[in-house]
Amino acid sequence: MKRAALTLAAAALLATPAPALADRLIDDVKGVTWTKTGEIKRFTGLLLTDTGMVKAYLGEKDKRPKKVTFYYDANGAVLMPGFTDAAVDMRAFTIASLGLDLHDASGPSGVLSALGKFAADNPDRRWLFGYGFFGPWDQMPLTATDLDLVEPDRPVVLFSADGGLAIANGRALTLMGQSGDGHLTGAALAEAKRQLPVPSGAERDLAFITAQDRLLAAGVTALSDIGSDITLWQSYRRAGDEERLHLRISSYADGTAQMVAIAGPRSTPWLYQERLRLTGIAVRLDGALAGQQSWLNFPYSNGTNKGAPLLGDAELRNTLVRAAMDNFAIVVEAHGDAAVAEALFAFDDIGGNFPKQADWRVIGVDVVDDAAMAKVGGRYLTLRSGFLGESFDAARQMVGADNARKLWPMGALNRNGAKLSLGSFAPDGHPNGLLNFSYTLDQSNGAGVTEYPSRMQVLHAMTHGAAEAGGLDGFTGALEIGKWGDFILLNVDPTTATVPDLRQAKVNETWIGGVRVWQRDGEAAIVPLNPKR
Repeated sequence: MKRAALTLAAAALLATPAPALADRLIDDVKGVTWTKTGEIKRFTGLLLTDTGMVKAYLGEKDKRPKKVTFYYDANGAVLMPGFTDAAVDMRAFTIASLGLDLHDASGPSGVLSALGKFAADNPDRRWLFGYGFFGPWDQMPLTATDLDLVEPDRPVVLFSADGGLAIANGRALTLMGQSGDGHLTGAALAEAKRQLPVPSGAERDLAFITAQDRLLAAGVTALSDIGSDITLWQSYRRAGDEERLHLRISSYADGTAQMVAIAGPRSTPWLYQERLRLTGIAVRLDGALAGQQSWLNFPYSNGTNKGAPLLGDAELRNTLVRAAMDNFAIVVEAHGDAAVAEALFAFDDIGGNFPKQADWRVIGVDVVDDAAMAKVGGRYLTLRSGFLGESFDAARQMVGADNARKLWPMGALNRNGAKLSLGSFAPDGHPNGLLNFSYTLDQSNGAGVTEYPSRMQVLHAMTHGAAEAGGLDGFTGALEIGKWGDFILLNVDPTTATVPDLRQAKVNETWIGGVRVWQRDGEAAIVPLNPKR
C-alpha cells in the first residue's frame, strides 16, 4: 500500500507542468554563418535559449516570439560567429598585454614616439617592453643608441611582430650581459625573454584580464592556449571563480611537468560552462623563421645555416608517448620543413599504439616540403593566420626564390586532405581576426604563393577548423543550433567584404553564451536582461 501511494505521488509530480524556459532574441541583424562545407546561412534575427544556446535563425518574414526574457535590437549590424584562434601563446601574450603594443606604429619614428609616451605614462615600471613592430632590419633601422635617447635609465626591449627579432637599449644589454647595437636574435633573444621580470599573482591576474579584453576586441571568442603553466592556469581559475572568465580556452601545457602539475593523470573536464579545459601538452620542436630559428632541409639564403631542432628524435618521441599514455591531446610546434616532416614522421611512428591520435596536431607549418606534404592527409595542421602580411616578403628572402613555393602552402595542404586551422601565434602575431583574414585574401601580399585557399576555406579554418583542432567544436566555433551563442557584431560581411573594407572594419560588440561581454564604446560589460519592448 505504501509503495502504491508513493507511485501515485510520483505520477502526480510528473504530471505537474514544469515552468517553461523563455528565450532570448537578438533582432534586426544582418546575420551570416556557414557550415563546414561552406554553405552560407543568412538571417535577420537570432533566437537563443534562456541559457544562451542557439535555438533558431529567423528570416525577415518569420514571426518573432511574443514573450522573451531578453530582447536586443542590433540596429542592422552584421552578426557573425566569433573567431576561434587556433594558436595563442597566452603566457607570453598576457605579459605582453601589460606592455607597449607596436602593431600600429608607423616606421622607426612611430616606434620611438610610442615608446616615449609609454615611458612617460608608466614611470613606476622597472622594465619597459613592447611587442609588434614590423621588420626586417632594413625597414626598422633602430639601434640601442636610438632607444637610449628616449629612455636611458630603465631597460627597454622591443620584440618584432613575428617574434624572431628584438631591439634592446643600453641598460637592457648591460643587465643581460650583452653588447653590440641592440639587435637580438637566437640565443640572445631567448635570454632577453628570460630577463623580463616575473609578475606577481595580482599582476598576472591583471595581465590576463587585459589580454582577454584585447582578444574580445579582436573578435576572438575561443582559442587554443599553447604552452600554459601552473601560474597562468591559476589565473584562469581565479577569473573563473570570480565570473570574469569570458573566453573559451582549450589549454595545452608547456611540457610534461606542467601537464602533470595542472591536470595530474588526465585532461581536466570543461569548467565554468565550457570555458576552460587543460586539453593536452605542447612540445616545441623549432623556433620562428624570423631570426633563422626554424629547422630547414636547406640552408637559409644568406649562408649555410639550416637551423636545428630543439629536441632529438628519441626525446621527441618519448615526450609524445608520455602524454599519449594518459590520453592527453598533443601539439607539436614546428615551423621549418625539416621540423614539420619530423613531427609528422613521429606521429606515424608511435600513433598506431594510441587510438586517440586524432587529437594530435602540428602548428606553425611555415615551410612544407614534398615529403611532408604526402603525409598531411587527415592530420590537424595550424598555420599562422597573418603570414601573408608584412612578414611574407622577409620570409621569402630568407628561404630564397627556389623554395618560396614551400612557404605557407595552405591551398596545397587543403587539397591534400589536411584538417586546417589558422592561429595568430600572438604575441608574435596580431590576434585581429579581420585583419588576418584580409591578408589571406590579398594576393598581392603573397607573391610566390602558388595556390591560394578560397574565402570560405579561410573562414572555415578560422572558425569550424580552429574549434575542431582544439577540441571545442562540440559547443562553439560556429553558430549552429544547439551550440553556444558566441558571436560578434560589426559593420562588414566577411563573406563579401573587400580587402580594404576588412582592413578598416572594427568589431563593435562581442557576445559569448548569449551575453555581451565586450563593447567598443565602453567598458567590458554584461548586458542586463531587459524585457522585450
